[in-house]
Amino acid sequence: MDITAINKYLQSASRYRLVVLKDEMPPDDIPKFDIGKSISAYIISENLPHSKDLKMLVNAEFMRLFREIASNDTTFGNAISLCNFGIVFEEKLGLDMRTILKNLSRNYLMVSSINSIYPLVSDSRTL
Repeated sequence: MDITAINKYLQSASRYRLVVLKDEMPPDDIPKFDIGKSISAYIISENLPHSKDLKMLVNAEFMRLFREIASNDTTFGNAISLCNFGIVFEEKLGLDMRTILKNLSRNYLMVSSINSIYPLVSDSRTL
């Protein structure tokens, strides 16, 4: 993967450090956060599907996992690769991903492939 474009973007001092790659996968040295797998495993292991505290607990677990998985030992400093986004749009979970991504991308480089996002928006009739 050519990291020149990412470095150029980071040097532009943009407010948010969120990169979506069109034809490539994120660099291997950036730790991968499989959001769907991690959050669904947490919900099942804690028997939370019908908990009145589901939203609060899932949000706290998302933040805990994010900080646990993100690494400062990458070419880009604090970084994380995000994949498998589908679960974050489940209304029952109440994750405000726009706010979460805005807040976290100020301090962390967040990289994703369009392949991780595209299935969510590929059929505009369902939106």
